Amino acid sequence: MREVVVLTHGDADGVTAGAIAKSIYRNAEVYFTHPVGLLEDFREFAADSKMTIILDISLDERLVGELLREFKEYRGRLLYIDHHPLPVDPSALLGVGVELVHEEGACAAELAFRHLNPDWEMSRVALYGAIGDYALNTPFVRDAMLKWDIKTLFLEAGVLVLGLDYLGKDYEAKRGIVEELSRNELPSSISELLVAAAIQAKRVEDMRRRLPELVETGEHVAYVINPPGS
Repeated sequence: MREVVVLTHGDADGVTAGAIAKSIYRNAEVYFTHPVGLLEDFREFAADSKMTIILDISLDERLVGELLREFKEYRGRLLYIDHHPLPVDPSALLGVGVELVHEEGACAAELAFRHLNPDWEMSRVALYGAIGDYALNTPFVRDAMLKWDIKTLFLEAGVLVLGLDYLGKDYEAKRGIVEELSRNELPSSISELLVAAAIQAKRVEDMRRRLPELVETGEHVAYVINPPGS
């Protein structure tokens, strides 16, 4: 039986939220998922665990009924931390035994930090997630940013966001990054991530330069078909 399973999103917010959780639950197994895949991933990876933490995954309204049934049958501790709009009333989750931490406006990494209460040093990791999710206008973020060097903070967040974009579905690499961040290592100190970020930054710049010649315009809309990069 698995002790602790973390199901989280593979973007900067999900990765940093996962790192915060792993800084508390050192033996946690981390898996990456998404709204449509959450039901099957919960069944495959978490159903026999003693504790499951779901981070930064919105609940698909088409699957929420089945998810609630799975959650009700689950015998472990289930913690759900998220900031997306809920497709059901919070009471539906609480009624099947879910520990719910939900707040729109804040990112999942901030919510994980505030709820799990790790060492203050991990606030820097939470801020990477906030920057990556553009969730900067919260009291926690405004206060925490005053306690870190903002130039370094945005540099490290940029390395993380761009590197994760480049890695895509390379979940083994992302799992390693969660482990490094859980020890509060700098993203720029992770060589694979730094190289990936540099490549992705070049891709983004190339796309920016090419966009003007790729844009098609209509009467009320402008669009680009299959733009390069991401």
